[in-house]
Amino acid sequence: MSERVALYLGFKSMEITCGTFHSTAVKLIKRWGKPAGYRDNFTILDTDDSESIINTLIKELKLEKEHKFPRKNVVYKIISLMRNKALNMREILNEQFPYLSDFENEFEDIYNKYVIYKQRNNSLDFDDLLEGFLKLLENHNTHEMIRSNYSWFFVDEFQDTNKIQNEIIFNLGKFAKSLTVVGDDAQSIYAFRGACFQNILNFPKVFINSKVFTLDINYRSSREILDFSNA
Repeated sequence: MSERVALYLGFKSMEITCGTFHSTAVKLIKRWGKPAGYRDNFTILDTDDSESIINTLIKELKLEKEHKFPRKNVVYKIISLMRNKALNMREILNEQFPYLSDFENEFEDIYNKYVIYKQRNNSLDFDDLLEGFLKLLENHNTHEMIRSNYSWFFVDEFQDTNKIQNEIIFNLGKFAKSLTVVGDDAQSIYAFRGACFQNILNFPKVFINSKVFTLDINYRSSREILDFSNA
C-alpha cells in the first residue's frame, strides 16, 4: 500500500502514514509511549511466542494433567478474544466456550501470570498493541501529540474491525478533520477473531454528520454470478 501511495503522490507520500492497526500502534508507542507508561526497547510477541509462554504457564500450574484441559492455542485464543471483544473471562467463556466454563479460574490464573511475564520482560503481544493504541488516545498528553500530527484518516475493510479497533476509530474521530471508512457488511470474514460487522452499520449512528456512499456496481463478477448470488 505504501508503495502504491508513493507511486501516485511522489515525495508527498512521506507525509502519509500507512499501515495496519498493529503496525501503526507500534510506531505510535515507540514515538510517544513513555508518557503513557511504556518503556523503550520493548519486544513484540507473535502468536507462537505467546502460545509458548502460555504452554509454560500451563505446565507450571500442572494443568496439562487436568482431564480435558485445552491446549495452549485454545487458551491463547480465549484470552485474545476476551481482550479484543472487551469482555471478562466468564463472559467470553459463556459466549463462545461454554464447554470450558469449569476452567474459568484456571484461565484467569494463566492470564494473570501471562500479564506479569510480559511486564517483567518488557514485551507486548498483538493485543497489547491495540490496547496501547487506545491507551495513547485516551491519555491527555499523548492524545494531544497524536492530534497535532494526524488529521485525516482512511480505514479500509472496516467490516472486519473488532470492538477495540472500533474504539480506536471512535477516539480518532473525535478530533479528525476527516474520517473515512470503507467496507461491506456482507463480506465480514473475521468473526472468529472477534470482528463485528455491526461496527460499519453503526458508524452513521455514531458520527451523525457522516455521509454514506453506496457502491452498488460490481466490477469483479460476471452477470451470471451476480444473478445467482442475488437469487
